[in-house]
Formats: sequence, C-alpha cells, structure tokens
Amino acid sequence: MAEAPRETDSELTLAYVGRASGPESQLVPQAGIDFVGLHLGSLGPSAFGARPRLAGRLAVAFGQATRLVSRFRPDVVLATGGYVCVPVSMAARQRRIPVLMLEQNALPGRAVRWLGSWVRDVATSFPGTAAYLPRARVVCTGNPVRRPFAELAGRSTAVIYTVGLFDLNDPDQNPGMLHRLAQATGGEAFLPGQLDEVVDICERIAREIRNQYTIGYVPATPVRNGAHRTIRVVARAVGRGRLFVRTRTGYIAGGEGAAKNGVPK
Repeated sequence: MAEAPRETDSELTLAYVGRASGPESQLVPQAGIDFVGLHLGSLGPSAFGARPRLAGRLAVAFGQATRLVSRFRPDVVLATGGYVCVPVSMAARQRRIPVLMLEQNALPGRAVRWLGSWVRDVATSFPGTAAYLPRARVVCTGNPVRRPFAELAGRSTAVIYTVGLFDLNDPDQNPGMLHRLAQATGGEAFLPGQLDEVVDICERIAREIRNQYTIGYVPATPVRNGAHRTIRVVARAVGRGRLFVRTRTGYIAGGEGAAKNGVPK
C-alpha cells in the first residue's frame, strides 16, 4: 500500500503503527518506513480471559495512539484490521482525521465490524463482505498487490492459485494479472461470478495440491547467471490419448530452486 502513493508524491511521509512485539516491528523498517509500536502484548488462548486484558491494553494503547496522532498529524489513516487499529482509528476520529479501513478477508474480523460505522469507508476485496457490515459505507476495491510480487513469485518454487471477484463496473479490474501470475508459477486462475462459488474453488485447489508431481532435472547450461530460462513439460502415456500438463513457464537460474512443479490436467 505504501509504494503507489510514494511514487506519486515524493514528499509523502508515512508511519506504520503495529504491535511492538509483532513481526512488523522488524519487517516495516526494512522496507524504509517509519514504525511505531503499540504495547498490546499477547491476549492468551482464552477468549473469556482475554477480554479484560484487551480492555486494559486498548486503554493504554489509546493514550499512545493519541500522542502519536497529535505529533504526526496525518492527513488520513489507513487501518488494515486487527485490534491494533482500534486505538489508532479512535484517536484519529477524535481529531476529525478521515479513516479508511481495508478488509482483505471475505468475513470481516471483530475490529472491522466494530469500527465499520465509525470510519469514512471500508475497502473490501470481496463484494459479499458488505453483507457483514450493514452500518458501514463499503466499497469493493479488490486486494492491492505489490509490483515486485510477481517477480518474487517467479524466483521462488511456489505454485500460486489466484481467485478474483470483480465488479463489472470497476475500471481498475485486472484479471490478466491474475492469469499471468498463476501461469508463471504453474498454478491456475479462477474468476468466479458469485461469492458462493469460492468454496468449491478452494476445495478444487486443495485436491490439486494433494495430487501434484515434482519433477527435477539438470539443465544443459549449468551457469547460474540469474537469467530467466523457459521450460516446457510434455507428458505421454500409451493408450491415454493426449495429456495436458500445467506447469510453470520458466525459472530464474540461480533462484530458489530448479525443481518445477507440474499438475497433470
């Protein structure tokens, strides 16, 4: 989310607020973004026992968030869900700073459901999420993906399946990107028309993952120079007719690995 606005405004200042003890405390500074940690701690395995701890820690975190908002004076706050966004969103609302919430899951969490009616807009990845936020102003925008993601996927041995639910009137819909990402890694792209189709798609993906083959080979050119090498897998079987193979289209020499995952169709 930070890449696009920084490209359009070189003077833009960003601050990421997260749990002081969470993995984001290390990952965010590595991306060149200022990090501010709130002390929420662990809520423990018991939901009943977690409530009083959560209430106390949110009160302390709200004080931290209020001081942060007063010092940083943001023009807008982007909340991505989780309890850590509650004190920040409340502190921003207290100072009449607009809050945009991003809900990437089909079923919103408790923090999003609670804050939905307080924030200016809730941006969702799935059209059906609006049904769970009746008092919120919901806009289906899709799930933002970093530009280096496709490059990183091509350098790994991961097989990526993509599922896209688009608003037909959305000018920013990009199903081609989902197809290219899936094709490059040996996965498959799905573009269901309705949210209730997603469960069947997930079950199909799960079956395919359990029935994959991993094929390894030694390339004719052993030099690992970081170049992209195209690969094509052909399958034949006597008496089985024409066989179709779905595999990744290539790999980066010297990347994560040389094994190529293919799924017969």
